[in-house]
Amino acid sequence: MQKRNKYSNYYYWETPLSNEIIGHNDGAVSCMLNWDGLDCEMDDKQQQHAKYQALYKFIEGLDDCVAEFHHWREKDTRQAENYLNNNIKIKRGRHFGEPVRKAMAQHLSQFGWNNECAIVLYRKPQANLLSQWSRKSAFKDQVKNAERLQKTADNLKRIISGSFADPEHYFKRVIQSYWRKGYKRGYQYPLDFREDLANQVIYQAPHQENGMVKIDGEYTKVILLYHYPDADPAWFLNLSAISCEMHACQIVVPTDTRRLIDKHSQASEKESVEQSRKGTKYRQRAIQDREDFTSYVAQNNLSIFKNAFILHLHGPPDHIQAMSKEIEDWVFYNQGLAKSHDDIQSHFFRAGQPGHGAISGFLRQDETWQVANMAPAIVYDKGTLDPEYLRVTSSGQLVGLSIMQHTVNHGFTVAMTGAGKGVDKGCQIIETYPLGLDWFIVEVGSNEGSTYQWVVEGFGKTFVKFDPDKHVINPLPDYDLTSGEGKTPVPIKLCAGTVSALAYLLTDGKTQLSSHQRAAAEEALQNLYRTPIEGKTAPRMDHYCQSLDQTQYNSQPQKDAAKRMADNLSSFLDSSVGRRFTMDGNLSLSKELCGVDLKGALDADPKLLIFCLTSLSLRYAQMAFFSSTNPARVEMDEVHVFERIAPEVVTNLCSQISRMGRKDYAGLDLITQGLHELRTMDPEIVASTTLRNLMYRKEDHDEMAKILQIPKTPLQRWKNFPNPETLNWRPSLCQVQDKYYDLFLSFPEIVLNTCSTSPLDLSFKSQIPAETGDIFQRLERLKQLKSAN
Repeated sequence: MQKRNKYSNYYYWETPLSNEIIGHNDGAVSCMLNWDGLDCEMDDKQQQHAKYQALYKFIEGLDDCVAEFHHWREKDTRQAENYLNNNIKIKRGRHFGEPVRKAMAQHLSQFGWNNECAIVLYRKPQANLLSQWSRKSAFKDQVKNAERLQKTADNLKRIISGSFADPEHYFKRVIQSYWRKGYKRGYQYPLDFREDLANQVIYQAPHQENGMVKIDGEYTKVILLYHYPDADPAWFLNLSAISCEMHACQIVVPTDTRRLIDKHSQASEKESVEQSRKGTKYRQRAIQDREDFTSYVAQNNLSIFKNAFILHLHGPPDHIQAMSKEIEDWVFYNQGLAKSHDDIQSHFFRAGQPGHGAISGFLRQDETWQVANMAPAIVYDKGTLDPEYLRVTSSGQLVGLSIMQHTVNHGFTVAMTGAGKGVDKGCQIIETYPLGLDWFIVEVGSNEGSTYQWVVEGFGKTFVKFDPDKHVINPLPDYDLTSGEGKTPVPIKLCAGTVSALAYLLTDGKTQLSSHQRAAAEEALQNLYRTPIEGKTAPRMDHYCQSLDQTQYNSQPQKDAAKRMADNLSSFLDSSVGRRFTMDGNLSLSKELCGVDLKGALDADPKLLIFCLTSLSLRYAQMAFFSSTNPARVEMDEVHVFERIAPEVVTNLCSQISRMGRKDYAGLDLITQGLHELRTMDPEIVASTTLRNLMYRKEDHDEMAKILQIPKTPLQRWKNFPNPETLNWRPSLCQVQDKYYDLFLSFPEIVLNTCSTSPLDLSFKSQIPAETGDIFQRLERLKQLKSAN
């Protein structure tokens, strides 16, 4: 036995025996298994229980190995770095997009945390008298011990889909757990396997200061859980998102359960006889509790494990002392007991280090479910590692999100006024447009101004405030999108979608066409494009009306249907609203990114608003789906405004636009306020929205959840959102296909000012464009006006 003449001798790592196994200087061996942990944040109880079955099986299969479940929570900006790495993919708009992306990465990095897990398996030295006197014999025994550990570890790693950590990674974790300053500096220790490993990695001896462990100027507060709260699966969720650097270690030691139960039974029987004569009620209760425990274990076919649960909190002294008190209070509130007094610190700091759990001076007995349910195994989903836009969750996990990586990417946002949808969506546009995603936006702004004007104009693109006395939107496709030859010069999807979207004009308010009407309407549209009108970029609606009258049809029912549709369309074009659409379209829309505010149409006539929406949506669909090969989104903001006027028309329009895309990676993005629109929207459209944002609202959660098929846990998160009126951030439940993220929406100043929709800010922003078109000069001027007020 080595003399303990220096502190490193209290640690037993000695040398690698293989690329997986570490030999200890007392004959023990250990290995580390990397594994992904368990992402249970949005699971219900049943789903959590299913995931924890693997841990039940894992600890039941330990044989005679000790398991240490290790969990590290650290400040982490790697997803922000991944996000910034995508700046090399910027194709356009770098002057505006790159500064915003850098500002987002810097701003969100301050909130970023990450959880990681590993399991250390440890096998005690095997008692052998000869080994105590012969180094050669001791080494042979240790090699045999390593072989047995390797066999057990091979079986166990399959249960958790784990992999062996090599010695370098093992000791990176040791440095992370022990020498915090070295870890933060990214210290890479060049291990020399010829020398004792403990001497190399134990940088200096700790000392206690004010009830904490201090090593090289860094403080650690040690907490030992003494009495456990009853634990359901994913119990550690309560601790896994604390805003503190933390290392958790759960030590699990198998026992001979049958022998232990027999021993408890014999002891209880003996004590019961004695206590019946002279015992106290409290002692009798203790005997009964022990009997209840052993009965529970036997009835459920469980095992008993000796175990300990240790927390190491790292950071500034005041912060970790405060966090320690919060944790201890939470444990106490849940009928447990956590200790962090001075006597706990040094010993359990050492016992919590990887490969040293077996030295723990405290081990309590608990059954399989209690032990596994408490395992510090919680991690959080990071989203894509190739993010187009970046957000952070309420647990502090930086999440990488994408639109263009989803083949079908229709989107849906539900939010009340003031919930933050404008800023979030505006930022999303700024982040993704430079990477090659086209955006075509329609909104109904307020009297003060438009939500997306500065977003669009920041890239030098066109944003139009619709003026009913000046602007005409032609819904018919340009000749450039058609072949002008054969029976079908207009692509079939474009023809069918256009006719369906215009159905309410052709049928005097109905949104569905009969088979005769559809055949006639499509044939008339095809006929219109067989002979392009010289000098025109596209035919007009009055030309289409003439084509309905003059086309030769295949049957009398089609001819009759065409006559009625031509009459209906002619009457519309004779109205004050419709007369505008007998003129050539003159709305200038920039390619790749543009926006139109239809507030002027709403103020003039609600019927004009609906026809402008129809016409503009068809123009956007033509630009997004037929005239470009870029991934694209047609964004329709304030859908509830349109729905209130003509719900069936808007629903039909959304349905047709979502189906018109002739390519993948093109989608419809709907933004609305609530339940009415979901009730009236085509269920097929709602079901096809794979990207959703559900922001704060006061009511109707349950009914909306039925329509959107939101599981219980995400629904409860949504219900519990705080009212954002007084907050400097916004909550949002983000759904990406079948995954949910509880987002903490916070944005840097450049985004807040660009996308702000407060009445005062909008009034300033409506004045500034007359002074300058440069987005950064605008933002500087806005800051000046806000400061002055």
